[in-house]
Amino acid sequence: GVSSSEGEGEGVFAMTRARKRKVESQRDSFLWDVVVNNDDITFTHILPRLNATDVKFLHGVNSETRKLIKRSSREEELKWKCYIEQMSSISTLEFAWENRSFWPSWWGEGETSFCRRVACTNKLELLKWIRE
Repeated sequence: GVSSSEGEGEGVFAMTRARKRKVESQRDSFLWDVVVNNDDITFTHILPRLNATDVKFLHGVNSETRKLIKRSSREEELKWKCYIEQMSSISTLEFAWENRSFWPSWWGEGETSFCRRVACTNKLELLKWIRE
């Protein structure tokens, strides 16, 4: 073993970190199981809080969520357009920005239209992101 007290402290800290990751992983796994395997909970408490854009992103996560959306009453919304104004996080806006090829042709270059739509979210965090 390590003879210095500093080294021993680091070992204890490392074990604590590893244990914390394991607990977090178990918690995340349990939560994911609740979402994809308990339709009554998901259909009553989660899906009603999602807008059509969120439903599309959830659908794209993996095969479990694709099956979930198909079982729900929200499958029809997958055919709807995504609206920048409905995007509620920087990660969804980044996805939209990186996939400009999907933007409507009438946007032209589109940067001005994109920025205007982000402004319509009225969320300061997103406005700061678009400025950068």
